[in-house]
This record gives sequence, C-alpha cells and structure tokens, in this order.
Amino acid sequence: MRLLTIASGLLIATVLCFAVPRDFYFGNTLEFPLRFSSYLPLLAGAAVAIIAVAVAVAAIAPRAIRKWVAVALGAVAVLVYVNAMAIGTDVGTLTGKPVAFNVGNGQLLAEVAIFVVAAVILAKARKFASMALFILAAGNLTTAGYAAITESKENPSIPDEGKLYSMGDKNLLVVLLDGFPSDVFGQIIKSDGKHKAALDGFTYFDNMAAISATTYLALPSIHGGAIYHPGQPLRPYFTDAVGRNSFLTRLAAASYDSVLVNPMLGVCPDSTTCYLPETLLTSQAEMRWTGALTLLGVSVFRAAPAAYKEAAYNQGSWAFAELKGDTIPKDHNVEGIKFLDLFSQRVKAGSDRPTAKFLHVLTPHLPVVLGDGCVYTGGPIPALREAFVRQAGCALEAFEKVASSLKEAGLYDKTTIVLLADHGQAIPSIKADVPGEWQKLSGWANPMFAVKPAGSRGEMKISTDSLWLPDIPVIICRETGDCGPKTVAKHETRTFNYYDWKNEYWNADSIPVAQYTLNGVPWLKRSWSEVRDIGSVGPAN
Repeated sequence: MRLLTIASGLLIATVLCFAVPRDFYFGNTLEFPLRFSSYLPLLAGAAVAIIAVAVAVAAIAPRAIRKWVAVALGAVAVLVYVNAMAIGTDVGTLTGKPVAFNVGNGQLLAEVAIFVVAAVILAKARKFASMALFILAAGNLTTAGYAAITESKENPSIPDEGKLYSMGDKNLLVVLLDGFPSDVFGQIIKSDGKHKAALDGFTYFDNMAAISATTYLALPSIHGGAIYHPGQPLRPYFTDAVGRNSFLTRLAAASYDSVLVNPMLGVCPDSTTCYLPETLLTSQAEMRWTGALTLLGVSVFRAAPAAYKEAAYNQGSWAFAELKGDTIPKDHNVEGIKFLDLFSQRVKAGSDRPTAKFLHVLTPHLPVVLGDGCVYTGGPIPALREAFVRQAGCALEAFEKVASSLKEAGLYDKTTIVLLADHGQAIPSIKADVPGEWQKLSGWANPMFAVKPAGSRGEMKISTDSLWLPDIPVIICRETGDCGPKTVAKHETRTFNYYDWKNEYWNADSIPVAQYTLNGVPWLKRSWSEVRDIGSVGPAN
C-alpha cells in the first residue's frame, strides 16, 4: 500500500505543480515576466507538501481501511490526471469573455465512472497500477524539466530609470492604450471639456481603420507598416516587422535613444531597450511568488471536478488569489494605470540624445474591472457600454497626467506625441448607421488615433483623413523627420481581418481569418464589402 500511496501523491503533485504549470505557462507567456525555471523552486515546495500530505493521510488511516484509502487516493490521482491533462479547460486571463460553467449530469457521471474504474483496476493490480502512476509522474517531471532547460526567454533586466524616464530636446512619445475604440474616445472628449483642453495641440483622426481584431496582427502594422495576408506564417510576420523593421529601430539608427515598455511575445525591436511593466512596478521576488500562485491556481482549476470548476476559477482570479497581497496589480488594466501614473511622476529632462519611447498599456482592454474613481472592482463586471466607457476614461485620464507632467518639465513642446489604440472592442459603435451585430465589427475596426506634432498648441482638431494602422510608422517618420518613408498613402480600400481569438494562436503558424474590404468610413455599413455572422462576444487579445 505504501508504493501505491507514494505513487498517487507523486502523480497528483507532478500534475498540479509541474505538468499543468508548464502547459499553461508556455501557452500564456504574456502573463509571466520570468522564465519558467524561476517559478520551479516554489512549485517544487508545493509538490513536496502534497506528497507529504498524501503519505500522512495513508499513515494515520486505521490499518483495517488503509488499503482502501490508498486505492481511493490512487483513483483521485487518476481523476486529477484525466481532468487536467486529457480534458483540460482553456481559459485565458486576457480574454474578457464570460465563462459559463454548466455542469450536466453527463459530466458528473463521467467523472464518477473514471473514479470507479480507476479504483477497481488499482485494487486488482496494485503493483502494476502503481508503476503506471510512477511512469506518468516521471513523464510530467521530464517534460517540465526539459521545457525549463530549453526555454529561450531571459529574465527581465533591471530597469535603467535614467534611460526610461529622461527626455531630451527632441522626443517621440507613443502611448498605445490597448483596445480603445474611436467612438468611445469621441464620446469621452465630448462629455467633458477638460479632456479636450488636456489634449492641447492634438489632431484626432476619427477615420482610422484597424488591420485586425486583436493586438497580435496589429503590432506589426504599428511598428513596421506590415500588412497581414491570410495564411501568412505568423511568427516570422511578427518578428520581422517588430523585431527588425520597427520605427524604433529606424530612429535608433538616427541616434535616438529608443525604449519600448511591454514588448509582446518577448520581441524587442533591434537597437531598442525593452522593459516589462511588472519590472517597473515590483520586484522579481514578488513576481516569482505571484506567478507561482497563479500557476498553482490554474492547476487546481484544471484538475477540479466539474461541479467545483466555477469556485476554482474564482472569476478569473483562480485559487490562492488572497495570498498574492496588494503589491502587484491584480489585473492588466490596473497595471496599465499604475505604470502611466509612475511615468508621469518620474519623467524628466536630462537626456543628451533625442528619445523615442513607446509605452504599450493594456488598458482599457476588456474585461471591465475598473469602477467609479478608477478603483479595482475585485474582478470582471458586465461589459456594458457605460462601464467600458468609464474604464476607457480612466486610461485617458492617466495619459493626461503624463501630458501634464511633460508640460511641467518643459518637454511638451519638444515632443511629438502619438496616442493610439491597436484595435477596438466588442462594444457596438454608437456611430454605426444601421443596427445589428455588425456594429461590433465597426467598433473593432475603428481604433482611436491622435497626434500632437512637436511645438503644436491650441484646441484639439478633428481630421477626417482616411488612415489605416499601417500608416502609423510613416506618420511618425514624417513628424520626426528622422526616418523614412514620410509620405502617407491614399487609401481607396482598406482591409480588416476578423477572427475569434483563442489562446493557442499565440503559438500557432496561422490564424483563420475572415477578411473584409473597407471602402469608406468604418461606421457606415455600405462601406463594408459584406457583413457575415460574427461572434457575439468576439476576440480579445
């Protein structure tokens, strides 16, 4: 019975502490700033504790039932393995999609059947079954260890605050507020004159068209002017445009000090210094602790019986959320606001070189988690338009603090500022001329975009120029005068790639897209080539 008890505890421990963490970590690398190996010591400690508990339970059980305790523990181990590794549940933390846990009788009966069959086999062939559990556990350890050893990602560098916050006599500041629809921006600036006043010298281009429904395909356009074509290999497309052809790289060649905050997929443009927001807001020890707790929480969720999935999910916070403390923001929207606040407090004059800074902030992206006063609500709330507009207002106010700080430091007139979004959201556009599901398509395809050239002052202007996300690096080169090309194309047609996002796409070779042709402004239905059925919730990342 000891062999079966140890094998059962070992399998449960390796599933929860190594196999699921490895699977989730490498499928959601954006969620974890540190290397997988950085979390392993804490995960190993949890594994030892699980094994110790299993052995203790078997040891204190009365001798008369000790055999059945071991068998039951083995059956639990099998159920944990099947739930977590064979069935699984893909729920990403950035999706913003509602998660429904409808437990049917079929699911419950299937889990009971797995438990009973496993118990019968374990009772009849204890030694053979024990060895099988050992082999599964060894496989979990081997795959996790190999993944840790072969991972190419490096732990984030210690920030050079002088490089990040110092600006010179000529500067470019690009602030990307992720998932900010243009019609929401227009609604906010019309509702309160203080926003227009804060955007002193800006021109707002309301006819900006996105290239895609999510960040992944949008960033290559923003950095390098790339245009995605369906079926194009994703990783080379992303790496080439962002890593080698970014406007940051071009400006660095013109002696700019280029910095990017929040490099997606770990791709940093050549000749550019990149930082993760987490490294600017907290310590590596805190990131390690929080990351390990998240991985363990996801493991509990994946392994939990269907009836307990919702409790283990904990509204996207997973189990153990209460152990994370308040040091690290519990949501990317909170993190984005905190980083912009930090930047506004520390930005200063002092660089002896021109500077180019690209701050990619994951606010106001769904889900909605900011309430009145921009206070964290503790978890996602219904993404009604009013709630999302409030969250978007929080992001805009945080940017306005940055603009105010630039003025106080005497840097505003020396800085070309680009304020943009990479895509919209599944929030129906209020500008759309015809009701229906396509209003969401209009909202996704019309991201916010505004520019303030260096030296520009006066009331914010509104331009009706027909722009497209791939125009952004050209506009930046034109306004700074230090890279090329500098002539913005005239677009008779623009294309938009729609798809329902899945976390597996981060590592996929291609994404199945529905490509639309846009002939005119995004909020008129007649501008679209055709409007097919689209998801009721839609993409997220």
